Amino acid sequence: MPRELLKAHMEWRGTFRANFERYGVKRGKRSGEGTVLFRNVIRLGSIDKGEQPEMVCDHIWMNMTLGMDELGEMTKGDCVEFDARIRS
Repeated sequence: MPRELLKAHMEWRGTFRANFERYGVKRGKRSGEGTVLFRNVIRLGSIDKGEQPEMVCDHIWMNMTLGMDELGEMTKGDCVEFDARIRS
């Protein structure tokens, strides 16, 4: 899925659903910070507004947050739903 779709929704807040792929670690000046790779990221539409779910990207790396840490150990393929804001 092209990243242009993400650019069209820049700064948009919403609820997303994605499949966990694997854990990672940042390199460089923020070396050692945990990251998470999700695949098949879908923006969930609002039923009240008549919106349909839409795929926004095929993968995304996110920082490991306290909220994700509270989910416990994820395994490949786990479906996760989260609230987020699209930023570059």
